[in-house]
Amino acid sequence: MKILVCTDGSENSNRVVEEAAKLAEAMKEVAVITLLHTYKRKYAKSSWYLSDGESAVTETEMRKHLENLDEKESKERKKVLETAAEVFKRKNIEVSTMLKEGHPAKTICEAATKGNFDLVVIGSRGRGDGWGIMLGSVSNAVVQNCEKKVLVVK
Repeated sequence: MKILVCTDGSENSNRVVEEAAKLAEAMKEVAVITLLHTYKRKYAKSSWYLSDGESAVTETEMRKHLENLDEKESKERKKVLETAAEVFKRKNIEVSTMLKEGHPAKTICEAATKGNFDLVVIGSRGRGDGWGIMLGSVSNAVVQNCEKKVLVVK
């Protein structure tokens, strides 16, 4: 059984990883685990301008700054996946990782379909802001739109 486990490094996401590891441990011989961390870029790669339209920084300075942000965020994202993978490795469960940019819910659904996963495991809430009535916006969208079975961990 191919299982896609979604993680964002939040406390609830850590529970998702733990529950998925228990599930995989019970099916050790047949479970194939892939951890997925999705992200949406927080800034646009465009020029910064002052109010009069004059460039606030040179294009070279801007590119360097954005590259540094990308590098820092990339390290943080990889750390989220490494930390989650350790949970499986401690139980001697083979695990692979995926890091994908895009709208989280859409990216999760696409990865599940393209990867032909049997099950998606996701948290009821993640790092998103605000309170949903019952589910977080990403988990709700995945439940509603994913073609694959979805297990929501609370």
